[in-house]
Amino acid sequence: MAEYTYEIELEPQYRDLDPNGHVNQAVYASYCEQARASYWEEVIGQRHDRAELAMVRSEMEFAAEIRLGQTVTVR
Repeated sequence: MAEYTYEIELEPQYRDLDPNGHVNQAVYASYCEQARASYWEEVIGQRHDRAELAMVRSEMEFAAEIRLGQTVTVR
């Protein structure tokens, strides 16, 4: 696995869950967006919504489910 220099930890909320009790697949993208916004602000020193950029592609490979009460580390 690649070495990452930035990470944040998130705690799933009840609203993130699907009827099976795990985080809905669409919420994973929201977690990545939270991490990206945080990275821009903390590392680059600029709010990402004020930068002239566009996300062209996003891809995910799901490895495991996330349940309420777990901590999620986004790198």
